[in-house]
Amino acid sequence: MDDTVIEFKNVTKIYKLYKSDKQRLKAIIWKKTPYKEKRAVNNVSFKIQRGDSVALFGRNGAGKSTILKMITEVAFPTTGEIKVNGRVSALLELTSGFDPEFTGRENIYLKGQLLGLDTEEIKELEPVIIEFAQLGDYIDQPVRTYSSGMKARLGFSINVNIRPEILIVDEALSVGDEAFKNKCIKKVNEIIKNENVTLLFVTHATGVAKEFCKRGMVMESGVITFDGNIAEAIEKKIPYGLYHSTNQGFTTWYDFTKKIFELADIKCNVKPVTSEEFIRPAKRPKNSKLNKQKLLDQGVTVPEWEDGLKRYLETELH
Repeated sequence: MDDTVIEFKNVTKIYKLYKSDKQRLKAIIWKKTPYKEKRAVNNVSFKIQRGDSVALFGRNGAGKSTILKMITEVAFPTTGEIKVNGRVSALLELTSGFDPEFTGRENIYLKGQLLGLDTEEIKELEPVIIEFAQLGDYIDQPVRTYSSGMKARLGFSINVNIRPEILIVDEALSVGDEAFKNKCIKKVNEIIKNENVTLLFVTHATGVAKEFCKRGMVMESGVITFDGNIAEAIEKKIPYGLYHSTNQGFTTWYDFTKKIFELADIKCNVKPVTSEEFIRPAKRPKNSKLNKQKLLDQGVTVPEWEDGLKRYLETELH
């Protein structure tokens, strides 16, 4: 018996890029309207077996989102063949499918039906979904009154509690506050361990990926450049090179100095001084900052400067 639940055979996806929306509309009538081609996915082939947990890495624009859209039939391949065998729950656009005028409870039934459940199945799952979402009395209020976080929590709760056979997660574990995030991570862990669910996890967070997944695929410019052990995939994900980095956030030298004494529990009256008051005034911009985008694009977690300073002092002083 073949346990393959997702299979891509020589799949290519080409998008047609027009100069404007007007040109795009014109192309419907006149086929010779000029356009440029964007090859988002290029001749990709892979198989995912039932119960596999796979992380998909890649920079922004590598083709990851296009892969997910084709699995969930939001987009279709230009050439090649895709087979999906099982009920798919995709934690992508968590709030898609909601009617803003419906209550949260009514939207559970609406979205459940969109995901292929019948009324009896939804009725059985309704209490579990409501309890997990932690919306209290708001569950019977129109969704238009919800904050974006509340909508995301309800969407997440519906998707993880419909007993999926294939769970697709695209950076959706950053829902709500820290306590709710941990609850989401725990729930996904339970699903993949206890219910033999297949997981495809697209993320920049290597630590979470290593916790969930045994296999990793790396995409670059629409092509899968690596497919194998998760630890090796993480190594391949971040290219070797020289990186100049610092912590996140902004501060002044005065506030930075005050924070050092505060964290070291040393009483010291720190007085601010202007550049003009230095014996040798330093010629530097009034607001200088280091661009860390290249590291952030690789999924490297860069801590806030206060956290970095605190850890450094704890190491040096103890």
